[in-house]
Parts: sequence; C-alpha cells; structure tokens
Amino acid sequence: MAAEPTLVPLGTALPPFALPDLDGGTVTSDAFAGAPLLVAFLCNHCPYVKHVEVGLADLLTGTPEPAVVGICSNDAEEAHPADGVAGLRDQVARAGWERLHTPVLIRRPRRAGVRRGASAVRPRRSTRSSTGRR
Repeated sequence: MAAEPTLVPLGTALPPFALPDLDGGTVTSDAFAGAPLLVAFLCNHCPYVKHVEVGLADLLTGTPEPAVVGICSNDAEEAHPADGVAGLRDQVARAGWERLHTPVLIRRPRRAGVRRGASAVRPRRSTRSSTGRR
C-alpha cells in the first residue's frame, strides 16, 4: 500500500555505504567524498519512477560527475522480480542514465531505503555531500 513519504531534513549526513553495482563491483560512499550528490531511491517496477526516469536524466545531463547515484532497495527475488539486475540494466538503457555515468546500486532488503525516506508513493531524492551538506 502506498504511504506518504517523509522528507529527509536538510543537512542530514550521508550514511556510509558499500553497495554492489550492476556489474558486480562495489561502490562506497567514499567515492563521493567532498562532492554534492543526489541519492535517488529508485526501481524498475514502479510507475512513479518510470514517469520521471527520463526527466531525471535530462535534468542531470551536464552536471559534474558523479552528481547522482541510484539505489534500488527492493526485494527482487520475491516481491519485485523486475527490480533484479537485468531489469535495472533495462531501466538504465530506457531512461538514458548511461549518459550520466551514474552508478545504480543494489541494497537488499528494502528497509535500507525506508530508513532513508524511500516510500511506495514516489521516488525519493535527496542531495548531500559527504560532509552532510546539500
């Protein structure tokens, strides 16, 4: 069931992370140290994300790299098979995210996204630097 999202307060520090990307590598929060960063909790199955995915790529084209990281925290094995690696690769191609050189990371289970404000209503986005500043 959809829920009303909560906004992450301005200045909230980016929690440290080490997450797998779609190619099997690992990306850590240290890779973004000192630079502003948009963290987008997203998925392939959600109609709200599909509605904004191309616009997100258009909005961020030409921004300094890396300006955005996508994190999918859904359960692709049981609840949302379309959010598996193959589905997320399709989404990257469909949305044009490859032109952003944006890593899409996988965080299972979903509670990681929920702790950071992701919900079933619409994609959550928050910008932060490694020092917690937006």
